Formats: sequence, structure tokens, C-alpha cells
Amino acid sequence: MKQISKRNKFILILLIVLVLGTGSVLLADTARATNLSKCRLKISQRECTYTGKTIKPEVKITLGTKTLKEGEDYVYRYLNNKNPGKARIIIAGIHDYTGFLKPAFRISVDPVKELKAKYVGDEDVDKDAYIKLTWKPSSLCDHYQITAVKKSGKSSIKKTYNTRKTSFKFTELDGSGKYSFIVNAIGGPARSRSDNVKATAMVNPLPKPSIEVASPGAGHITVTWDEVPKAQQYVVTETSGGEQETVTVSGDETEAHFLRRDCETTYDYTVRAVATIEGQTYDGPESDSHSISPESARIGQAIGGDSGHTGNKTGDQKGGGEIATGKWSYSSKHHAWNNWTYVARFKDPEKAAKAAQAMRDACENDNIGYDQKPGDGRGELKKLAAAADWDMTAISRKCETSCSPLVGACVCCAGVDLPAPGSTGDSDLLRPLERTGEFEILRDSKYTKSKRYLQEGDILVSPGRHTGMVI
Repeated sequence: MKQISKRNKFILILLIVLVLGTGSVLLADTARATNLSKCRLKISQRECTYTGKTIKPEVKITLGTKTLKEGEDYVYRYLNNKNPGKARIIIAGIHDYTGFLKPAFRISVDPVKELKAKYVGDEDVDKDAYIKLTWKPSSLCDHYQITAVKKSGKSSIKKTYNTRKTSFKFTELDGSGKYSFIVNAIGGPARSRSDNVKATAMVNPLPKPSIEVASPGAGHITVTWDEVPKAQQYVVTETSGGEQETVTVSGDETEAHFLRRDCETTYDYTVRAVATIEGQTYDGPESDSHSISPESARIGQAIGGDSGHTGNKTGDQKGGGEIATGKWSYSSKHHAWNNWTYVARFKDPEKAAKAAQAMRDACENDNIGYDQKPGDGRGELKKLAAAADWDMTAISRKCETSCSPLVGACVCCAGVDLPAPGSTGDSDLLRPLERTGEFEILRDSKYTKSKRYLQEGDILVSPGRHTGMVI
């Protein structure tokens, strides 16, 4: 059949629509014509975006395996196909085809461009914090609809807002985490909606840790905190006298230890979590500050037996009073037992802590009593401690010791081999300590006459009279 020219095609479809309306059109023998309603229709796009120009989705009509041809089998025209709203295609059958098809497609408002979401506020999500959304405008838009989504566990909290502006201030923050936003432009007589444009903002995902501080021994401070999910590191900050010191701890640890502290100074501690999430690094908010002064110096020592210095029954007959802890004290009298002459300090703080723990354990073990046994008796506690794998709590046989053998055994528990002293005198304890190379000998009065600068594991010596260990 002869193909219709484009000019005549337009005239023909106009006549069909205006004159015949939706009725059948008879341009061929109706007995042999096929109605278009029996054909399969496909439109290349049912949802289109406003571009400012007419939009013409492609049309494909098939009958079985045959594809109908425009101008030979049908003609068509677009209606309302430029501005947002509902558009149509009027298709009329010609020659061997009859009837009409009137498929519709939708033109949506063009979406917003360059949508950005930014959190505005400090690290802690306070009442003044918010997320600011900004975007470039859409054409022919009446207003914008914002949908905010915050995931909470397995559920989601969703809220919708409307604005005519090209920015929005989201203030309904309910804590840290990831907030998602969808912005749609809406406009036109049919209230056409644009495609979704999405943006996210991360409000610091690291909550404020809850911390505690304690002083388990003289000059020893421990800071502990609750685990923060997603934390890769923790930063512990110590403040004292206007000076700060920070310690970084791995994310799988929840405590930090501070040794060698001035026992009369107050220290403030805070902890914050740090992590890199989705390529962005976050510093979590600081915990509340906790203050502490290290535990004042106390001494573990062998004090005295149930019936004097010698001839005592084995074990602690005073219910923990023979080998016990007590307050630090000092006397300036030359012959006083607590006229401390020097302090022996571990060079390694970890060994100092182990020795102090051994002293605490010995003082709590009532199987260990007091007696100034002469000769080999002074080495009894060291032998028993070695047999118990240097665990003072595991000594189950009743035994005796005195001040310097007790201190010597505790030093051995810290991994420093120290011969059992023969007496409490300076010549018997000072030289063995010095020979180990593990100690610093301090003679300044600020260490011997004051407890302020004493530290866990320090050994106090009054030559020929007494010795004890700071715990």
C-alpha cells in the first residue's frame, strides 16, 4: 500500500480525532480490517522527566510476529507531552487496521540537583544540633517534600515535611547514628512528583563513654569504661595542674593504667572513642570528667608474733595481725623501727606492681606468721613461694617469716631473684637489691620522711630495724 506523507498523516489523525472521535474509522474494507485492540502495544517510557521540550516516547505495535508500521498500518499523535502531568498518545488504525489506542504516560517534575546533608553541632548531640539540607531548585516546582528516615534497631522512624524553599533544617535528632533523607519536587496541575534524590548525614556514631576511676594501690590509678560500639581506639586524657597527658588504647580494651603518681595531687580523667566509618573519621564526645587522688601509701609488713620475736607458733595467730598492712608512718628517732633511711624503687613499674600484689596476698594468707628464726629459717617463705609458682595465695602450709625475708620473697614473686636476707640490717638488704640492677636507691628526705612521693612496690628500709613494702 502507498505510504502516507507526514503532512497528510497529521491531517488524517486530526480528522480522526476531531470528526470521528472515539468511533471506529473505516478506511478499508471493514470485513477484513483488524481492530488495534487485538494488537500488543509497547511504549518505550511510561515515566518521563520534564526537560523543557516535548517528550515523545517510541511506540511499537505488534500482532503476533508482525510489527505494524507507522503510516501504513496506523498513525498517531502526542497530546500534552511537554509540561509535568499526564500525557497521551492517540493512535488510529488505517488501511487494514481500525480502531483507536489511547495509552498514557506521565511527565514528572525534574528532580532536585546537588542535594547535600550536613550535621551542624558539637560532638555531643545537644538540643541545638541539627542537620541542614540544601539543593538546587527544580523547574516548574510548587514545593518540595522531604522524607527523613532514622533506623533504630530493626525498625525505622520516618517523618515527612514540606517546604517551598531550597533548604531545610532538620532538628528532630534522637541521638547519634545515620540519618537518611529523600527529597521530591512536586508541581504541575496533577501534583506531579519527581524521582527520589537521596542524601545521608552521620551524626557522630560514637556515644559518650561511661567511665570509672579507682586507685588500687599507692601511686596507682586505673581508668575503666564501657565498651563503645564501632570504636577502633580510645583516647584517655589526664589533666592535673593545668597540664594534660593523653594515652591511646586499642578499641578492644576498656581500661588504662597510670603508675608513679603523686599521692597528694588530684588527677582528672576523660575518655573518648575514635573510629573511621565509611571513609570518615569521627572523634566521639568526651566522657564526663572523673577526679581522683591516688591511694595514700600503705605498707605491707611483718609486724610481730603471738608471743614476741621468736618462739611463736607457725601461721598467723593474730587473725591476720602478724603479717599485715598498715598506714605509712615515720619517726625521726634514731632507734625507731620506722626511721626510714632509704627507699629501693623498682625500675620496672610492672615488676613493682607484681611485688606489691604478692605482699597484699601474703598479708591476707593466715598460713604465713611471724618469727625471727635464725639461720635457714629465714629462707622458708621463699622456698614455699617458689613451690607455689610464686603465688602467695597458694601457700597452704603454715610457716613463719620476718620483715626482710617477707620483702625478699615478694621481690622474687616479681621475677627478680633476691637471696633470702640473713637479717633486717642495711648490709643484708641494700647490697642484694643493688646487685640485681633492678632498683634505684632513693635517699632524699621527700621519699624517706614523706609518703607523698612513694609508689606501689617501693621498699622502705630502716637499717638493722625494719623493712616494708608500699602497696
